[in-house]
Amino acid sequence: MNAMINRQVIVDNLPAGLPEASNFRMENGEIPVCGEGQFLARCLYISVDPYMVGRLKVSSAAYTAGVEPGDVMQCYTVSEIIESKHADYKVGDKVYGSYNMQDYAIGDGSEVIVRVDTDLLPLEAWQGLMGMAGQTAYWGLETIGQPKEGETVLVSAAVGSVGSLVGQIAKARGARVVGITSSADKCKQALETFGYDAAITYRDTDGRAFTPTELTAKIKEACPDGIDVYFDNTGGDISEAAWPLYNLRARIIICGRIAVSHLKPGEPDIGLRDQGFMIASRIRKEGFLVFDHWHKAAEAVGPLAALVKEGKLNYQTDVMEGIENAPLAFERMLRGHNVGKQIVKVA
Repeated sequence: MNAMINRQVIVDNLPAGLPEASNFRMENGEIPVCGEGQFLARCLYISVDPYMVGRLKVSSAAYTAGVEPGDVMQCYTVSEIIESKHADYKVGDKVYGSYNMQDYAIGDGSEVIVRVDTDLLPLEAWQGLMGMAGQTAYWGLETIGQPKEGETVLVSAAVGSVGSLVGQIAKARGARVVGITSSADKCKQALETFGYDAAITYRDTDGRAFTPTELTAKIKEACPDGIDVYFDNTGGDISEAAWPLYNLRARIIICGRIAVSHLKPGEPDIGLRDQGFMIASRIRKEGFLVFDHWHKAAEAVGPLAALVKEGKLNYQTDVMEGIENAPLAFERMLRGHNVGKQIVKVA
């Protein structure tokens, strides 16, 4: 064990706006003791994801408990079992689950999302493709988006950990996929790496964000037949810009709101009054949380692995080394500086 200490990333203070590395501190805790029906898991990889912003805004964390100063930061990890007193888990087994930002954690199986099979895919893939990002993309499309052959699927944050997978899964189902990104370089990545049919930026070459009206015109040019499915990873003006272009019975998956994550708790997120248009066009607009689908996460493993094997799904990881760099990796991901799924290698 790591010199008999348990390195932990502790919430030092809650952010006023978008979280930064300075909101955290490192502490050395004790390695927990494994009791009957439990196992001791050693963290191998940490996943940093946009949902963690909500954990740091306690009063607005409506769908799950948040964190407070002094708590170990919540996250999902790929971990290896190094001691076991549980009949269903043995030493050497690897699992993906909620073990938080620390070297060692106790489990009893209830926190395990999927068992890791490195014969199926490499270890890093289980943190992103088979973890939160892949499960979000798969179940968001499976349960709400349901893209059909020939339909147009629009994806915001198109080369992010979720968006890059959404585009490819929809493409594999015969849809035409269009991505929205923050830069020309990311547009190129969307087209060349992830197989998008078209990609546009929401900023001009000087870095100015387009107004919703300006962006609507750009989306219309990329989606001449309108939008059938919108996988919304951002919220804000980008979501507003898509509204005039929805086709009859379009489906909208509300997955993320990173564009408005700077709002303080209680500060309203004001958007269009859209009921009339939704009624007339019979649009389905539904919020999506991957946590509602954790109980069937194993069902997505086979289909996702098959797409990789068929060459239809390309996943990328952006790896930082060291648990002490997890806060920096989190900040980096939130600012869109990562290329692929941002993870942290711990051991």
